[in-house]
Amino acid sequence: MLFSMVWALATHPPAMSNAVQFAPANTATDATPLVKEFFVDHYKRYSGNLDQSFCLQVRESPLDRWRDLDEPIIGFDYQWGFEYKIVVALTHSEPADESAKPTWTLVEVLSKERVAPETTFELKSWAKLDRPLTSILRPSGIRKFHLMNELAFSADHAIASQLHLVRSHNADVTIRFRHGHEDMPRAIGLTVDGMAVPTLSAWAIVLMAVFLATAALILSPRRKHLHLN
Repeated sequence: MLFSMVWALATHPPAMSNAVQFAPANTATDATPLVKEFFVDHYKRYSGNLDQSFCLQVRESPLDRWRDLDEPIIGFDYQWGFEYKIVVALTHSEPADESAKPTWTLVEVLSKERVAPETTFELKSWAKLDRPLTSILRPSGIRKFHLMNELAFSADHAIASQLHLVRSHNADVTIRFRHGHEDMPRAIGLTVDGMAVPTLSAWAIVLMAVFLATAALILSPRRKHLHLN
């Protein structure tokens, strides 16, 4: 009896099932991308990487905190001064490698809106490097600069002069910017090694105070003379 059953199975194997067979993880068939929606902020942050690059700030909900996206988004033509809502696809290299970075690819731009002209932002401590700022900050015109070959900005005379001075030093620099009606933001504040650099507006206030104090000293004797008469 047992011999008959074995012989039957050997000569007439059961039919294969039509159910989907799951392939082992991390194989070439496991390449379905993960689709996400990102909100993208109007400015980037210094990534701190050795490649001297900026990284996008993204979040998946308006209630979330901004986080740095270290990898670029392929096909995304980003412009400073605009807020975006985009759809991206995330894929991983095959076979999986712990050292490999994920790949982000743009699927669709859902919205792109320019921020208000008076919107400000700061790039903090991007200059903490083991080399002078000449490698990442270079002049591109009269009171105009390029930062890390990406961000073009302008500055008033006081800030521009100070930027020229600190380029040859390993200074800790924080720059405050303001978006305008043009594509190029303007540097409106500068801190070097923890000390604020006066802007033209600050100098104007100082000069006005000196002028008023001088005028008061000049007019004071005259007022006394007129009072005695």
